[in-house]
Amino acid sequence: MLVHNIRTCSEKLSERLNITKKDAEKFLKATLDVIAESVIEDPVREGISFRGYFTIIPYTRQSYMVVNPVTHKYMKVPKQRALRIRYGERITQNLNPPSI
Repeated sequence: MLVHNIRTCSEKLSERLNITKKDAEKFLKATLDVIAESVIEDPVREGISFRGYFTIIPYTRQSYMVVNPVTHKYMKVPKQRALRIRYGERITQNLNPPSI
């Protein structure tokens, strides 16, 4: 399994745009920061959409009760904000290519 991180993605980006790896990494980090800030700043918003690629949708997980495996006592897990990612057409087509 190939795992991409910021460094490997910025290397590919630098090759495609014909820029230095350092500039590509700065650009990628800045882009990711803007995306993260946009999702966090406005919780009411319906998310961020990159048409054809993906949509990031914030939502709230409700609180619930679980059993502590060590003490066997009930404990409450507080509600939390989380993110859903809905894949767009371009990613879906690449994940599931049409059969011949």
